[in-house]
Amino acid sequence: MNKIDTIIYAFVAVFMGIYLYQYPEYYIYIIGIFFSFLILNFLLFKIYKGLKKMSMAVMAFMAMNFGKDILWAFLWMFVIKKNEVLVMFLALVFLLLSIPLYHSVLREIKNNQKSDKNQLDRKS
Repeated sequence: MNKIDTIIYAFVAVFMGIYLYQYPEYYIYIIGIFFSFLILNFLLFKIYKGLKKMSMAVMAFMAMNFGKDILWAFLWMFVIKKNEVLVMFLALVFLLLSIPLYHSVLREIKNNQKSDKNQLDRKS
């Protein structure tokens, strides 16, 4: 984890603490929303690392992530119904925690390109 990811996770943790302080009656939903998204992103990144040798790994990642995001959002919207506080928290967690996942994948792609370039230079 790099500085950008750490700052975003710290910001989300502070944000979650503020929500838990202001709305203690929703603690189970707030914690569930946060950790379910975090765990799903972690699993998706691990899957991507396994698929990165595939020719269209980035496209596969994008498709899986899009599907995961839609399913996650719809399931939580079904659970929280029309609660404005939780809908706002859901949206902010989605927006903020998507950044580290994409940043990690982009960093992996950049590292792979450097590795590929180094291998080509050695062959020359």
